[in-house]
Amino acid sequence: MQETSQALRTAIYIDGYNLYYGRLRDTQYKWLDVVALFSQITRSIEPHSQIISVKFFTAPALPKFSRHGEESMRAQNDYHRALEAKYPDKFEKVLGSHVYEKDGTRMPLYVEGKPFDKGNTVRVWRLVEKKNGC
Repeated sequence: MQETSQALRTAIYIDGYNLYYGRLRDTQYKWLDVVALFSQITRSIEPHSQIISVKFFTAPALPKFSRHGEESMRAQNDYHRALEAKYPDKFEKVLGSHVYEKDGTRMPLYVEGKPFDKGNTVRVWRLVEKKNGC
């Protein structure tokens, strides 16, 4: 009996905020082609896999909180538009928003050469990414 191979349909879900701040921020790979990357990864695990959808969950960069201001927002938009243009039938950006605590939150102060001290804190902005309409 001959075995037939059938494509394994695969959907990829990416937390864009964690991908950027966890892996890409201080690297040369900010323009990572996530569709190509995950296509390679899934095929290495299952040669008959077929990526049918890549959902990229993110929130727009906020210029007033970004290190590079308006340029951060433009770069993020350009990156998303490039992926949407290259993969119109696969890549989907799912847009959320940022929420921040106007009064800030207390975080331990970093002091070089000193151990962590949760009693020595400073008030900071706490910015959280949220999905709209869930």
